[in-house]
Amino acid sequence: MPQQDRSAPQSPQQQPHVPQQEHPYRPSAFPGYDHGRAVPLPAEPETPGEDDESRLGPDRLALLVLAGFGLVCLLALWAVGGAAGLSVGVVVLVAFAAWAARWIAGAGVMDSGFRRRSRLVGTREPTLRYWDAALSDAARTPEGYALHLYPLLLRLYEVRLAERHGVSLRMQPVRAAAIVGPQLWPWLDPSRPRTPTAIRAARNAGLEHIPDPRPLPPALLELLVERLETL
Repeated sequence: MPQQDRSAPQSPQQQPHVPQQEHPYRPSAFPGYDHGRAVPLPAEPETPGEDDESRLGPDRLALLVLAGFGLVCLLALWAVGGAAGLSVGVVVLVAFAAWAARWIAGAGVMDSGFRRRSRLVGTREPTLRYWDAALSDAARTPEGYALHLYPLLLRLYEVRLAERHGVSLRMQPVRAAAIVGPQLWPWLDPSRPRTPTAIRAARNAGLEHIPDPRPLPPALLELLVERLETL
């Protein structure tokens, strides 16, 4: 009998330990939001062969064409100006090659379709105070998510999709939506009007079924952060 009394309280101690192993608590890497619990999301199937074709990066054929064009230009300068013309051509070609190498190296952190001057990963990162203000504003006001938090989340998702999957969120929205998931993509789709000005302009243009902005639910914010970490 004493042995049975000792073994009885062991079962309730073992039962709550099982779900903790399945869904362990992981501290969030999202600045200003560190008390979210892991939410399992279904893994997106990967289609073989698509990643290799749509990887961000330079085109080998284009590089070969540029190299051949540069060689032809050097030969033409040598034929016309001799050694002096050839030296000038070499200097110009080296300068252009250095500029092109820097341009190509930025494909990992820039949207290669637009090549905007603002990099996805810049030197002026938002502070923790700004993150905290953006999070609270998105949860309290209807326009807070579109005006403050959405640009920050969109930039992080663009970087993660480009680095992990080789997908441009703006140039390949179909593939980006398949990776992010149908539940969260409407909150990240850059083609949807979000700000009051954009919504008013879209409605004046005749577009229908445009929802009004609303505060971001905390549970949905937790899903957005968790999906960003698991991409």
